[in-house]
Amino acid sequence: PDVMDGDHSEPAAGGGGVPLKEDPKYTKYFKMLKMGLPMDAVKHAMSRDGLDDSVMDGDHNAPVPSENIATTKSRTRGLKKDTHRRTRLHWGVMDEVNSNSVWALVDGDRDVEGLDIDEEEFAQLFQEE
Repeated sequence: PDVMDGDHSEPAAGGGGVPLKEDPKYTKYFKMLKMGLPMDAVKHAMSRDGLDDSVMDGDHNAPVPSENIATTKSRTRGLKKDTHRRTRLHWGVMDEVNSNSVWALVDGDRDVEGLDIDEEEFAQLFQEE
């Protein structure tokens, strides 16, 4: 049979499997689309979760192509997960130091100038393993 023959609104015969939009692995992303998120945001979430986002470009009624499963596994193997969780600090720039602030006290303190910073202690304070 020719590829052009048959009903094109149905999934390809011989593809077998569950349609992409009903696949349990992808239900989260189709729910995001139903809630009105843009396709680019959904694709970003898929790539963040280690899935191949190019499957969203195809027919959502067709089964998941098997080559996408292989590329997803190979892509996630190469990424090393960061083991340190850093505390988010947000600093604001001060134009002038107030005379009653801690920074005014530090500015005139001779002991602070010779302070030795312990890098390991900072890692323990500001990184979670």
